[in-house]
Amino acid sequence: MSDARGRALQNALAAYLTRWWPHAESAGAGRPGKDAVMTHRCPGPRCTHQVDDNMLMCGRHWRMVPAPLQRAVWAAWRNGEGRYSPEHTAAIEAAIRSVNPRD
Repeated sequence: MSDARGRALQNALAAYLTRWWPHAESAGAGRPGKDAVMTHRCPGPRCTHQVDDNMLMCGRHWRMVPAPLQRAVWAAWRNGEGRYSPEHTAAIEAAIRSVNPRD
């Protein structure tokens, strides 16, 4: 992958993730050189793990998401083309709800 393509993908991911995690930070998203990896807190209950922004949640909580919901998240993402789509938004919200206790 070229550096330019990598920066374009990083910027696209950053734009998407700030919708969900507005406080995610990067030392230089999209700039040439060594950028800090953007992270956010896992949305699992009482989880304090910081995960890369290319992941929805930590591995422990992702494994708790039922396989059909995992597939729905990936299918709705469609290699980035599904970004901001109602289907992807619904799939992400369902995955997060699946690991949080019922109120």
